[in-house]
Amino acid sequence: MTIIGHEQYPNAPLAFAAVEVRFPAEDSAALTPFAQRAFRDELGDEWVIEQMTQREVSISVTTGEPASQSLRTQNVPRFTVRDRTSAIVVTPSSVSIETTRYLGWPDFRGTVDAALRATSKLVGPKGVSRLGMRYVNEVRAPGAGPDVQEWAPWLSPGVLAPGIDFMVKSGWPPVNWTGAAQFSIGQEMQLVARYGPRLGYAVNPVGPLRRIDPPQDGPLFVLDFDGFWEPPNIPHFEPDELLEKCDRLREPIWALFGQMITDRLVDEVFKKEDR
Repeated sequence: MTIIGHEQYPNAPLAFAAVEVRFPAEDSAALTPFAQRAFRDELGDEWVIEQMTQREVSISVTTGEPASQSLRTQNVPRFTVRDRTSAIVVTPSSVSIETTRYLGWPDFRGTVDAALRATSKLVGPKGVSRLGMRYVNEVRAPGAGPDVQEWAPWLSPGVLAPGIDFMVKSGWPPVNWTGAAQFSIGQEMQLVARYGPRLGYAVNPVGPLRRIDPPQDGPLFVLDFDGFWEPPNIPHFEPDELLEKCDRLREPIWALFGQMITDRLVDEVFKKEDR
């Protein structure tokens, strides 16, 4: 295994990271209480079991009759670390690993590894329909706010508003913008990058996952990366192969992130010890 680009900055902008694997749901039943405890034991002593309610809406359509709608709720296990900064959610058709306390890819990869092996052992998925990886960054910089020109020293021109110089000189400054680009990053692999300024937070500081010492509410620039692998067939659920796919998904995410920021942002903000 070779880890590419895993430097952890003292003041990193990453607010949320996740890996999700979807698989065919052969049985709608959730993990039994015994299996839940066994899953927790596979993760380690720092993990505890909670329950979350999942709601599913089904719509039935019969020719000549009004559509009927039914709501089904079920409890699914949610395994969390004790400070609630990381969670693993297991449903009949997926396993997701999420964190708001990202200590670098090698560390998070270890959690993904443990979750995939526990899923393989105790859930026994018969295949994989999708593998996704998500990174949400909240970039905050001194003096950067609603004025697009204030972001220019910190970010690549490619993520600033289009025609920025001309529009500003003409007296038509942009007040808001969002962008998205999709890339082919390998066989059956895609990367979607979304970006733009906003106020507040991209990741709720009081959501299901706790954010330790979140930054103050204010202007930020979102760099949101969603990489995924969608095979045309249904390959076997093999933890080692899925981890290798995660490595391949993460590499272009890290590379693109580096292209969207400036060295000044890294040196003066990300490497700064105190916020």
